[in-house]
Amino acid sequence: MLTGDKVETATCIAMSAGFKSKKQHFFYIKEQRELKQVDYLIKEFSRKTDNVLMIDGDSLDVIL
Repeated sequence: MLTGDKVETATCIAMSAGFKSKKQHFFYIKEQRELKQVDYLIKEFSRKTDNVLMIDGDSLDVIL
């Protein structure tokens, strides 16, 4: 899901739309402006199970 909303609003939308189960956790990547740090966080996320990835606009700009 991609929204132009704040991370908090997108989190509420994800929960109400059923994209996240009760046993899943959110993994946030936000306010990151360094590619090295974003890369580290994405690797951390890939090692986890039952997580939903949430990325804010600033961090997404770095990734793209």
